[in-house]
Amino acid sequence: MRDLLLLRGVQASGKSTFISENGLEPYTLCPDVIRLMFRSPVFDVHTGERSISGACDKGVWKMVFDLAEQRMERGEFIVIDATNVDVSKWLELSKRYGYRVWGKQFDVSLEEALFRNAKRLEYKRVPEHAIRRTHKKIIARSFPSSVRLIDTMADMMVVPFIADKYSRVEVFGDIHGCYEPLKSWFSVHPMSDDCLYVFVGDYLDRGIQNAEVLAFLVGLRHCKNVIFLEGNHNWERHFFRGDKDKIRSEEFLVHTAYQIRDFKREDALEWIDGWREQFLFEFGGRRYFVTHAGMGFKPSDKDMRFVPAIDMIRGGSYNDDVDAWYCEGCDGEYVQIHGHRNKKGYSAMAFQNSINLNSAVEYGEPLRVAIIDGKGVRVKEVDNPVFSDRENPWKSRGAK
Repeated sequence: MRDLLLLRGVQASGKSTFISENGLEPYTLCPDVIRLMFRSPVFDVHTGERSISGACDKGVWKMVFDLAEQRMERGEFIVIDATNVDVSKWLELSKRYGYRVWGKQFDVSLEEALFRNAKRLEYKRVPEHAIRRTHKKIIARSFPSSVRLIDTMADMMVVPFIADKYSRVEVFGDIHGCYEPLKSWFSVHPMSDDCLYVFVGDYLDRGIQNAEVLAFLVGLRHCKNVIFLEGNHNWERHFFRGDKDKIRSEEFLVHTAYQIRDFKREDALEWIDGWREQFLFEFGGRRYFVTHAGMGFKPSDKDMRFVPAIDMIRGGSYNDDVDAWYCEGCDGEYVQIHGHRNKKGYSAMAFQNSINLNSAVEYGEPLRVAIIDGKGVRVKEVDNPVFSDRENPWKSRGAK
């Protein structure tokens, strides 16, 4: 998931031990490790003692940030093992990629840090003057208020949202620029503070009412009872951030972008910044796992942070039979709800524990809406009379 954990503390304050004890090595970027890629330990010309050189730090930190950006492109969980006195660059990078930023502070006395440093392997020892300098800087500056502080990794565990204060939950499948079924649904079922609304992503592209859909959804961005997930067609993220070179949809560049060209950028970005990779919730004693693409398994709540966002947004291929796989391996604790793929043309509730809301609405199929209330779970289909006359590629590929 899009989570960045910054470990902050003086050298020898326990950061590496924390990483080891929590099994975080595969997710960690450490400047010291990269320094040893640039240069092997150097010898002091006077004492003969070995140490890690800082002579290549410009290249080292460029590599750290380059590697972090590569991981952020996939929405991977990242840990930064450094003193992190100044985290402003990390906050800037995190904002660009929609990351949540967490912080773990390691508070040890200067004396303890010096004692631990002396017990390190020779080449890993840090000069005493450097530790004293870092200690003084860390005391003078704390984490910014935007950083969420943790004591243990349990503080980052993803837990279900308890939705029982609502009378019902409505989950909407891929919309793809089709405003007509949305308008029809809400004309019969007006927005209510007593309902929790979840949209699974792919809001624009392929349909011909993109401006209307965008205006409607952005207008809901301040509603506390509306959840937006990110889909693989959510190119508006790059469009409104000025990263048009990252848009891989010719349809979006030629048609969708033209329709939304005059939309207020600030409003769109505020909406986009609220998107999620997944949504776990509990309602009426049952738990639900909602993603855009669907998955063939349910990650444990403890391990959810370690799943790259891209795997929830468009992991695997359209051919993956995630509904069948999920139901074969699930223990029934969570019901999965997703959009994105339906190569086999399943009805929405073909499987007991995996609800498929992808229906090719952009080609004239109905919009699927899952309703969860005191009666259980059911899916309604809303006709879409306004769509392009292009051939439905799903049908041409053999889907039912």
